[in-house]
Amino acid sequence: MSGLAALTAACLVGPLVTLAAADTVRLSNGDVVTGTVKQLADGSLVVKTDYAGEIKIEAKYITGVTTEKPFTVRWKDGSEKVGRLVLSSSGEIDVVDSATPLPETQAAEAKPEERPETTEVAADPPSTVKPDSVIVDAERLSEDVDDEADDLLADAAPPEAPNEELTDAKIAAAEATAAAIEYAEKEGDGPVAAEDGTINMTEVAWIKPIQPYYRYEGAFNVGFNAARGNTDTTDMHVDAKFVPSFGRNTIAIGGEYNQSEADGVVNKSNWTIRAEYDRDFGVRRRWYATVFNTYENDDLADLNLRVTAGAGVGYRFFTDRPTLLRISLGPAYVNEDYRDENDRTFVSLRWNLNFEQDLWTEDLTFYHSDTMTLGLSEQQYVLRTTTGIKMKLIADFTLSAEVKYDYNAEPPPDTLKSDQYYILKIGYDFRGDENDWFPQW
Repeated sequence: MSGLAALTAACLVGPLVTLAAADTVRLSNGDVVTGTVKQLADGSLVVKTDYAGEIKIEAKYITGVTTEKPFTVRWKDGSEKVGRLVLSSSGEIDVVDSATPLPETQAAEAKPEERPETTEVAADPPSTVKPDSVIVDAERLSEDVDDEADDLLADAAPPEAPNEELTDAKIAAAEATAAAIEYAEKEGDGPVAAEDGTINMTEVAWIKPIQPYYRYEGAFNVGFNAARGNTDTTDMHVDAKFVPSFGRNTIAIGGEYNQSEADGVVNKSNWTIRAEYDRDFGVRRRWYATVFNTYENDDLADLNLRVTAGAGVGYRFFTDRPTLLRISLGPAYVNEDYRDENDRTFVSLRWNLNFEQDLWTEDLTFYHSDTMTLGLSEQQYVLRTTTGIKMKLIADFTLSAEVKYDYNAEPPPDTLKSDQYYILKIGYDFRGDENDWFPQW
């Protein structure tokens, strides 16, 4: 009997927790959109729903917003504030910290007559959620249930035996929210200058979620082509990267390998390993300092190993999709070890550019990157470029078509200055944060 009671209570508590976790957006025509608020930009609020994917709502039609997670809100006058978005008792959208309980009038508007009490339970701060209030709701929702079911509900979770697991989870969520707000205020997600947090949506420049302290992204791609007949050819390409971030610190580790054969003769064989550390600074965190190290090998170019190490300063011109662009510049030390030719060592100036642009949708992206080292002590420079289009297939699997172009102004004798090749590859992209450490394969 106690097992059935626990199951009944879990079935009732589950929907309440689910309701509490959803963001809501009220519209001027009385409709309510429930989902996850992503951001506000270009005059439209992006909301991800379970039933229609991501939808955009023009700000002028929004009369209320409630979010569970903190956001950075920036007004058109440049002032900012960090916190959750709520609908105040006076009917205005406000920005509050995580310790502020939601007003009693803050309720999901879809069908208020069907869940007036569950909204109050979800709106209480974590420390005030008590199982006895859940039981009260359960009893009100089960007026037509027979006496035996009422007895089960009464025994499910008595007031003196609180649901510690549920309470601990909500307290942990509140602490995580408070930590995110404290980090944003101290570490420079922007000045918290707005005295009045009330929002007129048409006066807001943008709304962005607070980035979690720990986050990561990465990718793994494989390209392979083989032909047998009059000519036997085999082409292979493998590349991978892993980019974890810790607050303002980002580490990028990656590499690639290329090999091609025709009739048993190798006509391409090279590999590259890259490592980079970036440290954001500045109020908007667009500027960053960078330290990098690159190792390159190219058998057909007589290159045993080229080591490039240096530091520099970069700037992120665009930081949010659909456009990403960053450029860095700084001095570098280059050491080239050749098998037959004389080795070379020189100081250079290194340029790096990374650009991504979503085409109509996030599932189709154009990308381009180039890195150039220009020798300062001798007439030598090396250019590496990658240009391609990536299409999302299913889940996080992708299909990419790209062109690589390499240029060496002073190659060894009997080798070409430039090398160009085309790659079609399939891969897997992943990203997450401290709540999803490593992807679900």
